[in-house]
Amino acid sequence: MSAGLWFVVAVAVAVVAFGLYMTNLFGPRVVRRRVHCPEKDLPADIKIEQKEGSFAALEKPDVVSCSLLPGAVDCDRACLNH
Repeated sequence: MSAGLWFVVAVAVAVVAFGLYMTNLFGPRVVRRRVHCPEKDLPADIKIEQKEGSFAALEKPDVVSCSLLPGAVDCDRACLNH
């Protein structure tokens, strides 16, 4: 293969890798956070789920689990405002 073809292949691989990285960085995902719960006045470990609302837009994050609440999260999620 010629040097020009190798360059084109390398650029294509770099563009695909960068696109996958950006999608993972800013796309829908579940993230772990350590926050302060204003209701119980204690530190808490939470999992936040970000969903894709429409094309290239994320919905408001939602708390999936909390270390202070066993089972379903049924609080007002004030920790997300801090």
